[in-house]
Amino acid sequence: MRRLGVSIWDALAIRLYNHSIIQVLVGVLIATVVMASVFLFEWLTNLLSVDNIGNSTALVNDISTPILVGFIEEFVFRAVLLGCLIIWFRSRVLAIGLSAVLFAAAHLGNQNIEPSALIGYCVAGVVYGISYIRTEGVWLSFGLHLGWNYTEGRVFGFPLSGYNVPDSFIAQHNTGLALWTGGAYGPEAGIIGLVARFALLVLTLAWLNSQYSKSVLALRTERAA
Repeated sequence: MRRLGVSIWDALAIRLYNHSIIQVLVGVLIATVVMASVFLFEWLTNLLSVDNIGNSTALVNDISTPILVGFIEEFVFRAVLLGCLIIWFRSRVLAIGLSAVLFAAAHLGNQNIEPSALIGYCVAGVVYGISYIRTEGVWLSFGLHLGWNYTEGRVFGFPLSGYNVPDSFIAQHNTGLALWTGGAYGPEAGIIGLVARFALLVLTLAWLNSQYSKSVLALRTERAA
């Protein structure tokens, strides 16, 4: 890669720049706002019942897991897979669509998986793919992915992709129809969770449209330095 004038880190879009941490934090913030909205809506409409609120130590229990899972999945599905698909098909739209389908298919083995959840994963794959392409890196998509997984399971106590997160900050249980809440699989399999995925897309696009030119200009300036 160096012979081509591009480092392996730049080629894989995982090199850290000054603005990378900002992108991670923005992604986490957007996902947190969306998931908090899901929790509040279900709580206010009696679709869930809160059993207990733990102490702050619950927020850092096993925090390495969502960080590692989020980064590994973004590296594999965006930096490697999506990057290769763009080269092969020379179409960003086709590459994003196919990578999103493959991202959804990777969750087929999850416990209590529902067809509706696969639609949500496809939408999430599109969100992460657009984030990767528009920022020329994995850091915004990683922040979105991390924020979604961390707040869904560790903070708000929802089942995370079919799996229960032990000792979450908020202990709660589902009291509404699975059609709306996703039931044992969690919000991702319900109508509310699907709406949340589209909300994630809208908020991410809104931020990208307001910051895209600045982010790319800063990135290219650093690479040229």
